[in-house]
Amino acid sequence: MRGKEDPSWGDVVRVSGQLAVDAAWVVWLRSLRLLGGGEDARNEACLMVTEKVDAQVELAAKLAKGDLGRAPVELVNGSLSHYARYVRGNRRRLSRGR
Repeated sequence: MRGKEDPSWGDVVRVSGQLAVDAAWVVWLRSLRLLGGGEDARNEACLMVTEKVDAQVELAAKLAKGDLGRAPVELVNGSLSHYARYVRGNRRRLSRGR
């Protein structure tokens, strides 16, 4: 969120609330996919692990470069926003079905 208005703790609450809702949907949709078994379930399981590692590596790089800022509110908001992009993408993808 650097380069825009500085984030506030209200932004953190908003981003974390939306992230929680989206994450709950992703858990539900992924559970359905995994319960279906077969190749779709195997692919989804592999994708879950790969995405989690990729997201963590990207976040570590952003933190190391200082891209998220220095203030606690910037670090928290930036980290939540980083993960929220992944979760929103998964929600869209899983909502489309196969």
